Amino acid sequence: MFAYYQINSGLGMTNIGVNQLVLSGTPDTTSVIYLSAPTLPFGRSDLGRTPAYSQTDLTLTHAFNLDKSKNRRLRFEVNVRNLFNQDAVISRVTQLNRSGAISVARLPLSKFFSGYNVYDYIGTANPSVPLNPIYGLPGASYRAGGGPTVAGATGGSSSFSARFPNFGAYQDFRTIRLGVTLTF
Repeated sequence: MFAYYQINSGLGMTNIGVNQLVLSGTPDTTSVIYLSAPTLPFGRSDLGRTPAYSQTDLTLTHAFNLDKSKNRRLRFEVNVRNLFNQDAVISRVTQLNRSGAISVARLPLSKFFSGYNVYDYIGTANPSVPLNPIYGLPGASYRAGGGPTVAGATGGSSSFSARFPNFGAYQDFRTIRLGVTLTF
């Protein structure tokens, strides 16, 4: 939803704009690597959904005429993204195994297609395919430029730093942009 209002007065022109965005959460599905491809051992959407995402943005501008001919103007602008500093989780780590892949020697295709307990083939049952310690926690997908670490994935949105950046696990934090324009 978007709303915009313009106010003209002897002091100049003021514009106020508000943008509200609300989205349902994203369905999350556990994956495990079998051979060299991700598989879905528990079916689709077994992890439920991420929380709903909502964001409010605000724009405020005011322009002053510097002369009577209106050829010279001074304009001030403020843009605030994520006005209420909401920090919804937008991505979780869904890969059950941290690294490696279940081999066909351990899990033959015939057994794979007839059904199996994934925990019999990863973790302590198969040390070459360890469990992912951050499975189910907020963390970004490698598709989003992520590559979460244990330290970076468990922090909240306020834990952003150059050492442990937020690679898309949480909604972006509030940003404020200020601007001044001189037209002549």
